[in-house]
Amino acid sequence: MNSISIIASASMAFLLCAAPVVAQEENESFSNWDEIVRGLETNVSQIPGPEPIADDYGFDDIQISAGVGFSFTYLSLSGDPAYEAAGLLKGVALQFGIDLFHPEIQAEGAFRNYTSDSLSKRVNAQAREFELRLVHSKRMAHATRFRIGTGLAARYLDINSRDQFGEVISRKDSSPSAVFLLGFGRQFGKNLSLGPDLSYRTSLSGEALDKNSLDLHLKASAVF
Repeated sequence: MNSISIIASASMAFLLCAAPVVAQEENESFSNWDEIVRGLETNVSQIPGPEPIADDYGFDDIQISAGVGFSFTYLSLSGDPAYEAAGLLKGVALQFGIDLFHPEIQAEGAFRNYTSDSLSKRVNAQAREFELRLVHSKRMAHATRFRIGTGLAARYLDINSRDQFGEVISRKDSSPSAVFLLGFGRQFGKNLSLGPDLSYRTSLSGEALDKNSLDLHLKASAVF
């Protein structure tokens, strides 16, 4: 009986001594846990969220562009033996564009004047062209944009040829055409861009001498 009393007394003394230590450890555990939770909340609050989506594109965001450059067109005239010829014409171009309430969609217009040049030994041609197109431009890498578009064009040709007797015969040829465009643009500074456009033009009239052409345009554009 005395042995049991001694063991019980010793156990009670151990528990009384250990209770403050356990309570202190529990308090420290809860304190450490609270610090961990507060740290996680702080880190989460510091993570940047997604970029805010811009409001609807307004009039103040619309950009207007104007450009100038050089154009090259490869003509292939067919349909009339007196004027059949193929060759390259060179000229200058003016271009204007405006955003259609979205930074990646533009309406563009261009005027080109190709100087008179020989397509063959006996055929000489000169051309003027007006073009309207819708263009989608997509940013690919830093300061570089890919362009794709389609539209309508009207080309006016003045063609001179020599017949079998050496006499000069002339003809004016014009037709509406469909245009398909691929291009790239490289931004230099805030408002200047340089880049080539490659376009394929096909006539919508079966009577036109100029059935189709492949054109290259090298231009510099400024954005306002």
